[in-house]
Amino acid sequence: MLDHAGKEPLYIQLANELRTQIDTKVIKPGEKLKSESEMVAEYQVGRLTVRNALDLLLHEGLIEKVQGRGTFCRRTAASETYLDIEVLLDMGNTYFIPTYYVRGLSEVFAANNCNLLINDTCADTGVLCSQLERIAEKGADGVVFQLTQANVPAHLMSRLNDALDRLKTQQIPLIMLDSKLEREDISYVCLDEQAGGGRAAEHFAAFQHKKTAVLYNPAFWDSRERYLGFCKAAEMFRLDPPVAIDLSSNWMNAVLCAYAGGVTGFFGYNDEAAAKCLRLLNSNQISVPEQVSVIGFDDSYLAAAAEPPLAVLSHPKDLMTRNAAQNLLYLIRNGSAKPVRETFHSDLIHRESCSFAPK
Repeated sequence: MLDHAGKEPLYIQLANELRTQIDTKVIKPGEKLKSESEMVAEYQVGRLTVRNALDLLLHEGLIEKVQGRGTFCRRTAASETYLDIEVLLDMGNTYFIPTYYVRGLSEVFAANNCNLLINDTCADTGVLCSQLERIAEKGADGVVFQLTQANVPAHLMSRLNDALDRLKTQQIPLIMLDSKLEREDISYVCLDEQAGGGRAAEHFAAFQHKKTAVLYNPAFWDSRERYLGFCKAAEMFRLDPPVAIDLSSNWMNAVLCAYAGGVTGFFGYNDEAAAKCLRLLNSNQISVPEQVSVIGFDDSYLAAAAEPPLAVLSHPKDLMTRNAAQNLLYLIRNGSAKPVRETFHSDLIHRESCSFAPK
């Protein structure tokens, strides 16, 4: 049954339920699925929820719609050709990538008869270029990749574009996950990072904070974007320009100096940064949220486990990952030259680490 009170969207839950029925042969290849009306009644959801769930399975190639007849189970695993999918991710991001990205990609691709090869880019564009060049040499059915560096040197950007051009020439579909390039021919699924950072500043403003600080790493694309979004919103909501704390330098001393200088709100560009800040404040007998507030980003396991639990901007990581995998399968099966581009948004999850600024 579906969890109507859960965080996961109902259409994702319904798609997972139907996918399980297909995998376990409850719904057999060639068998007609229940009608939309029957699913609405059985699962107590709206018709749009049913249609969105069916659209996911349609993109995955598990079902097909026959005009005038209905929707049928399509997958016949024994007879389908396996696809070779290359995945290029920064595996050093251990609190995030293996738990959400690898799991989501593996589940979608496994359900679609794909061989998955996962590569570690080491957050290095040079390594990423080498991997893409290797794929262009040996071939693949599709590629998922992530670009993490904020400021890519000109020579590496030229090399990256050359590698992408070679893949395009060889008609190897690819999609970027949680990052994007300013190229019109590249598909991507990403988060509006700047808007997310802006929501953090807006939340501080709503709780009457004036002086804030941002813990970020300027070397990473998502970190820089969230910082820029925070700065823009801080100006809009008439906060003081935020103190920039570089996590790659002496950040602990910078946090304590910022607090001594009157900062009452700290924004960590991800949950790991926010949790470190929270622990530092606690260890120095600085009370959260009575004396200072902290907001994180991602809503990972670190956020709920923190003491006190972290207020965060959510990251629809599982939904984004599955969306990227499904869109890549769509590009492979349809040979579409038109890129797929989808942008997701963050929600503010208020928890105990953020309160009104002290008087």
